[in-house]
Amino acid sequence: MIKRSGKDGTPKEYYTLECLLFFLKNVQLFHPVYVRQAAAENIPVVRRPDRKELLAYLNGDTSTSTSIDKSAPIEIPTTVKHVYEEQNQQEVVKKPRLELTAQLRRNQNQNLQGAGGGKDLRNFAAGFNAGVGTRVWESKKKDASLDLGVSYGQGFARQNGHTFKSEPTFGLGGTFRWGRK
Repeated sequence: MIKRSGKDGTPKEYYTLECLLFFLKNVQLFHPVYVRQAAAENIPVVRRPDRKELLAYLNGDTSTSTSIDKSAPIEIPTTVKHVYEEQNQQEVVKKPRLELTAQLRRNQNQNLQGAGGGKDLRNFAAGFNAGVGTRVWESKKKDASLDLGVSYGQGFARQNGHTFKSEPTFGLGGTFRWGRK
């Protein structure tokens, strides 16, 4: 974690991935212009006293920085899964992941067998998750990089004439890597 330089007695504040990415994309701007653009986009800024040392570290010109706080707590994102229960609570339908066609095929076969050969699509479950990630910055020496990713998912189920729809799930993650490969 890279901390902001601060005054004595103030709580530690840390630069976010969004803040570092915006800084790297706009490093050529004069500091006042950079601050105005960051404020317009509601992004925290890298303070002027930290700019030179932080840029040297992120570009791989120095191997360490006094602003790196190795004791900082690492926030690990959690994934929330939605579970829906029937009215009689005997059977639980979970949100499937990337199994749309296979799950529909299984349910369709079960319904065909249960309905004496007729098509009965009163009961089915489906869902999807999609995600994308990309490297948004890499140091000149290729020993440090910043990767960002987003994901989206949603599930659907129909049981005995009742339709259930999960809340959409969104995820945003990032990785800042440094050191030798």
